[in-house]
Amino acid sequence: MNNWHSFLKARALVIGAIALLNVLAQPAFAQFTLVSVSPANGATAVPSPATLVSQFSAPLDTSARFEEPGDFYLGLQLFPEDSAGVPTAISISADLKTVTMQDVSLTADTKFVLMLTGAKSTTGEMLAHPYAITFSTGATLPTGSISGQVTFSGGDPAGTAVGVFRTSPFAERDSDPEAIAIVPTGSNQYTINYIPGGSYVLFALLDTDGDGDFRFGEDASGGHDANGDEVADRVLLPAGSHLTGIDVVLSIPMPVTARQNFAKAQTLAQAIFADAALAAMQGGSISPQGESPMWIYAFYSAANDTIVGVSKLGSLFFILPNIFQDDDPEGPPLNTLLPDDWIDSDVAADSAEANGGSDFRSTYPDAESFAALVNLPRRPGPLRFADRAFAGSGIGHAITIPGMAGHNPKLPWLQQQPVAAWVFFYESQQAGQFLQIMLDAQTGSKIEFPGPGGQPTTAQMNLPATNQAATQWANDAVLVQVGTINPVGPKGFADAWGYAYYSAAKDSVLGLWGTSGAVVGGDTTTKDQVKSVDALPPAWLDSPVIMSIAEPASNNFRAQHADAQVWAGLSRGTLASDPSRALWEVTYISTADTAGLQIHIDAVDGNIITGIAADTPDAVPTSFALEQNYPNPFNPLTVISYRLPVVSRVDLAIYNTLGQKVATLVSERQAAGIHRYLWDASGLASGVYLYRLQAGEFVQVRKLILMQ
Repeated sequence: MNNWHSFLKARALVIGAIALLNVLAQPAFAQFTLVSVSPANGATAVPSPATLVSQFSAPLDTSARFEEPGDFYLGLQLFPEDSAGVPTAISISADLKTVTMQDVSLTADTKFVLMLTGAKSTTGEMLAHPYAITFSTGATLPTGSISGQVTFSGGDPAGTAVGVFRTSPFAERDSDPEAIAIVPTGSNQYTINYIPGGSYVLFALLDTDGDGDFRFGEDASGGHDANGDEVADRVLLPAGSHLTGIDVVLSIPMPVTARQNFAKAQTLAQAIFADAALAAMQGGSISPQGESPMWIYAFYSAANDTIVGVSKLGSLFFILPNIFQDDDPEGPPLNTLLPDDWIDSDVAADSAEANGGSDFRSTYPDAESFAALVNLPRRPGPLRFADRAFAGSGIGHAITIPGMAGHNPKLPWLQQQPVAAWVFFYESQQAGQFLQIMLDAQTGSKIEFPGPGGQPTTAQMNLPATNQAATQWANDAVLVQVGTINPVGPKGFADAWGYAYYSAAKDSVLGLWGTSGAVVGGDTTTKDQVKSVDALPPAWLDSPVIMSIAEPASNNFRAQHADAQVWAGLSRGTLASDPSRALWEVTYISTADTAGLQIHIDAVDGNIITGIAADTPDAVPTSFALEQNYPNPFNPLTVISYRLPVVSRVDLAIYNTLGQKVATLVSERQAAGIHRYLWDASGLASGVYLYRLQAGEFVQVRKLILMQ
């Protein structure tokens, strides 16, 4: 997360940004510039779909790549995100000077802000400066403006991008700029046009190394601070008016430890909410000494039940509303405060380096690391159960937390408080390798995500422990669903199983994870997350019996597919003609056959049941959807399914919890239908990851858990 767009949105810019290359050009003599574009800056009533043409002063180096969007020879950033589709074709002229994008779908009545941050000529010359434009598919654009001068003690401020934001450029939500201006060559003045009336904060970045990318901590940044209190000031722009003298000062951020700016950040938060206290913290790129040019602090106010964020970048603090999403049930509990005696990032970094980080850096010279300080719930949560036609048991999504391995059925986790942890994430983009290290926030000692331990078990071997745990949760708890968390072997043994219990008195479901005859953990969910709340028959057949039936019926699936993965789940509600009937559903998949094979077996008499409709890849759904991966947790293969009602450009990618892309799974146009991707996460560290689907204007993000 070291470029502007990653901090603006905390997620990757889609390639659809390419479709909006429309830039106001002011070419300079003997410089590589953009000389003409269509439509122009300030254009209105831009049609959709549109053909967009941009001409440069010299041939483009089409082998160049920029951080945004990352797989194209132009550096582009589009705001608002997901407001444009992808072109049906992108072409470049024979002289490599003109880029044409055809049939670009643009959202109606929308104002677009686009930045061209970089391009490279075939002679190696970089674009003279960034370009920024505003245009609209609506009939008009706002008429307000803000102007001032940019001061940079480190050099020439020409090329500085100055943006205005309603909330903050670092906020999780509503962080798109209303407009951006570029300081022209030979000047220190800026004027931002097309701004509607409102209250704004200014933020500026200068590409000081001229590589066409904006990087926090390396490139200069700044804002407007009229009273000199080191806090970025907001400016109020009446509709249609013109503010002048809104000056900006740039500086290059200096790396510091997390504690160095914490005291003032807390004072600023408490000036807004008197009871504000630290709930989470995140750093940008972290040095081996635990220093980062930017720390983001999230403070929780119990009296107001809200989060306020504060960060310092360069010489200014920024107030960050909505910096962390506080409605994510799977994220860190932001209404739980961190202990006051958390160790500083330099101490934590020493421990992280000693516990594998230093070796990682030595192995991969391009390695970077990032860090966060968060509360993690000691109990796994939430353990979700969903009715998915392809997913077999539907049991999944158990988050294992340090300290849970070997817990006994007395469920001590029900009374325990969350664990405060430093999380360090190391990555080598060149090698595609990653390492995650978790440390106790107060001692710096390493803590682990426990994986399945001990000997593999059958589904019934864990029942004494899970039954006892469920009874302590609710006297009337009944077992309603069982399923593998890790793949099941041909003889019916697996490293871990999931169990769902329903309580009528509580009218909710408890999910437990059983391994080696012990309860690892669990959490509650709603009853609509299981196929049926009716108790399973007491004499249901164990997994070895079921697999002895399924394997011969699978047409030697395992033998035909060396990477075959098999999961099994038991529940009522699968058979539409008799929903009370308990069935085992055994699912076979491989990288060569993600459609796989499903075998349904009566859980009492062992008869194979046929005629159960299942989703097929050639079925055409009625709406877009991204399904929960299965199994989840997984090791190391899992299936990601998604639905396309129409032909769509599809981008499916994996991100870590810091918002960094770790894998691109799909990036192409695909036919309408049900698609499945079998992802092999070998080489990644255990932990929580995000997977994001964009299909046209549809975007959805889900979480998955890798247990190596």
